[in-house]
Amino acid sequence: MSVLAELLAEGREQRVYSGAAWSVGDARGPRDRGWTGTRGWDGPPLDGDDLWDLASVTKPIAGLAVMALVERGTLGLDDTVGTHLPDYRGGDKEALTVRQLLTHTSGIPGQVPLFRDHPTRASLLEAVRLLPLTARPGTRVQYSSQGFIVLGLIAEAAAGAPLDALVERLVCGPLGMRDTVFRPDAGRRARAVATEDCPWRGRPVVGEVHDENAVVLGGVGGHAGLFSTLADMERLGAALAAGGRGPAGPG
Repeated sequence: MSVLAELLAEGREQRVYSGAAWSVGDARGPRDRGWTGTRGWDGPPLDGDDLWDLASVTKPIAGLAVMALVERGTLGLDDTVGTHLPDYRGGDKEALTVRQLLTHTSGIPGQVPLFRDHPTRASLLEAVRLLPLTARPGTRVQYSSQGFIVLGLIAEAAAGAPLDALVERLVCGPLGMRDTVFRPDAGRRARAVATEDCPWRGRPVVGEVHDENAVVLGGVGGHAGLFSTLADMERLGAALAAGGRGPAGPG
């Protein structure tokens, strides 16, 4: 048994999580991979084809879609929020750039539980627009889920397509990541690993995005919402290790 296998099996035994999967490799593919535990505390054993909530790993994948749009000339890294989102013109975020949003230097605060007071998509997006900046843009790295919500809106506006369609067309499709999706269908949900017993929803969350702000947004956001399998993440990792040509190539 590998060191990773032992470590993750111990986490299961200590009830840190019901199940875990791992893969370590390079551009040639995985060198050590496996899984341990069950899909939920009372669920079936993991079988390697399990569907995982990627949580904030959604951000770099959405970021790849944005960079593909940049390479195509659809977006520019120094394009401003106000260029693509008219509602932001005249506000404190109008001059923020795509580059700042990608690098978490926009000054938009992150980890804000807007869902508690804004139960609809329209009201939550308005709350994001009105969030006061907590740093001067370009001066401080400040991890921001809300910044990636705005980035996703920019990608949609620039490309004239929904974010989930852009991620599929520009990243997942070219790499053959067939199980990496927003809002998984019933067949995929049947393979999903539980994320938590959610106090806000009053039930265990299985096959539905864990992030509450993403729930209010309908399950699709630049910050959260993607689900995937171990095999698909290996495809992505190998492509990036090989130079990332897959997501950025024409398609």
